Amino acid sequence: MLLVLAGYYLQNVDLVTLLRWMEKADEGNVMAYVSSWGEANPGGGRDNVERYLEKARAEVIESAQILRTILDILNVPVTA
Repeated sequence: MLLVLAGYYLQNVDLVTLLRWMEKADEGNVMAYVSSWGEANPGGGRDNVERYLEKARAEVIESAQILRTILDILNVPVTA
């Protein structure tokens, strides 16, 4: 498969992996945003804020793992 991403022609990139990364990154952003309004929403509260922050954290961790896979495919060195 050939994929064009940011001007790069990529071969052998698993499109499903790329789409999963995009989805997880978006979900992490949404959960972080929702957590910022947790106490202001009806039925919200500190426990809901913490619940959404934990969901955001889990999404970010999974997103980072998927991104590392993509970087490995592209032979991009990762330092950390």
